[in-house]
Amino acid sequence: MKHFTKKFAIATFASILAIFIFQPVYAQTQPEDRTFGLSASFQESQFDIILPFWIEQRAVLAPAISAVYAEDIGTDLGAGLVFRGYFGMRKVTPYLGARFGALISMPSRSDSITDFFFGLLYGGEFFLDPHFSIGVEAQANLVKSDEKSTRFGNPGGVNINTAAAVIVNAYF
Repeated sequence: MKHFTKKFAIATFASILAIFIFQPVYAQTQPEDRTFGLSASFQESQFDIILPFWIEQRAVLAPAISAVYAEDIGTDLGAGLVFRGYFGMRKVTPYLGARFGALISMPSRSDSITDFFFGLLYGGEFFLDPHFSIGVEAQANLVKSDEKSTRFGNPGGVNINTAAAVIVNAYF
């Protein structure tokens, strides 16, 4: 499992790097002045940093990361990718999307544990202006838990859950 986790981390880093390298080239042909952003997602006790990139006028592709460290307990990392397709671009704009990624727990005294997730989402953003918005989204998630994971109460199993998130976005 450690070998797969390292490969996933390398692939995620390479994807994020590729987006930063190729984004300026794509931005030259995009008619909208928004090209990328910085977002914060709040979901229960989870906080994610999201880097949305406008891949066209009504679509965003966004790497998401989260990290929690507790001394003498360990570290929790989250890495994923989110896609949002918007229904038009008005002051209040609904969207439909998907997300996938991994939640990696690295306890201080044992091996790492990785849970994988895939989710569908429906939400909306309220644009205070073209470069700042606040949004909410509802999620339906499918999680494949690690055999040693206690995160979802079903070690080695498949879980389906729902969640809601509040997102604050700044676009540049």
